[in-house]
Amino acid sequence: VPSLDDCGLGTITRTWTAYDCAGNMSTDSQTITIFDETAPVIAGVGADAKIECPELPMFSTPTASDTCDSAPSLTYEDDDKRDDCGLGSITRIWTATDCAGNVETASQTITVEDNVAPVISGVEEDFTVECPEDYMFSEPTAADACDDASNASGSIVSLTYEDTDTLDACGLGTITRTWTATDCAGNSSQDSQTITIEDNTAPVITEVGQDFTIDCPAQPVFSEPSVSDTCDADPKLEYLDDDKRDDCGLGDVTRTWTATDCAGNTSTAMQTITVQDVTDPIFNEELPIDITEECDAVTPAATLTATDTCDTDVKVVLDEQTTPGDCPGRYTIVRTWTAEDCAGNDIVHVQTVTVVDTTAPVQIAEIPASINEINGCASEAPTPLTEAEFALLFEDNCSNVVVSLFSSPVGDDCGWSVMHKY
Repeated sequence: VPSLDDCGLGTITRTWTAYDCAGNMSTDSQTITIFDETAPVIAGVGADAKIECPELPMFSTPTASDTCDSAPSLTYEDDDKRDDCGLGSITRIWTATDCAGNVETASQTITVEDNVAPVISGVEEDFTVECPEDYMFSEPTAADACDDASNASGSIVSLTYEDTDTLDACGLGTITRTWTATDCAGNSSQDSQTITIEDNTAPVITEVGQDFTIDCPAQPVFSEPSVSDTCDADPKLEYLDDDKRDDCGLGDVTRTWTATDCAGNTSTAMQTITVQDVTDPIFNEELPIDITEECDAVTPAATLTATDTCDTDVKVVLDEQTTPGDCPGRYTIVRTWTAEDCAGNDIVHVQTVTVVDTTAPVQIAEIPASINEINGCASEAPTPLTEAEFALLFEDNCSNVVVSLFSSPVGDDCGWSVMHKY
């Protein structure tokens, strides 16, 4: 009589019965108990392992065998201790159970690690721009073998940046953008791009007038230029004058403007104003006319002064030239007044004075009477007045009196006469 379960375990009792011919019988029995206390055996479980993300855990494929059960069951359950980054360990525990309920377990642990930093791509080369040109940094991306892969968290690598600059007060220098890529495991990598901002363009000076010439006493008035710069909103504009005017205030004055931007770039512009004097001075007084005057009433030369639009101290020079006539009381005076300013402009006035003598000499003493001497036979005639002595008997308003003597002796040794005619 078997009393076995589905696993073939239990008891089988065999009962023997003996009969004799008379019908007497006796029985006896033996019971055999079949049991299974041996657990199944799991084979083919791999060793624990470490893998690098994004490699996925690949567990071994074990088998189960049993001495009684030809097909013991083999199940497994995973103990997943990976974090939000998908990193950590997964332990697979296999359980083999035979029909008798004997159980055997085996496990394999795979550890998922991430030791590789993310990769930043798309960072362009450093470059230089000329202010005020706009500039744009690269727009890189970051990839990570683990974060981009499908994992428990579905996280992706983070990409942040920070800018550092060495810009001066002019806004020139370098700006460096440093990107940092960080994966879920905390691995990070960096890449950077540097943009250099330069200013090599000089400022522009506008509204500088043309060179021109003015007549003194006008003073130079220069234009008022303006300056602009592509980078500097307020470039500096200075000027320096090169004054080449002479002592008369005539000549060139050149104004040189220098514009300087914040970067030290400079440009220059110039304007020259020439100051000239083309105007003659003028006499202040009424100009003397040509005259004829008596020799004893010659009017002294007039004193003339002059003014000039530029020169405040015009000198007037008088030159007198006398031309003798046929006698001392008759001559000609030519008076020339010349007024010349500092620039050499001059004005000349000429007066001619004709000096005449229309007045006869005046007798101022008695002329000696005729002398008659009877002395017999005089040895010589009486001495007459000389021309010089006779001239003293007259005076003239303009010159000395000149007397001409004519003698005409008449007679012989015993008597004679001399006629002296003056």
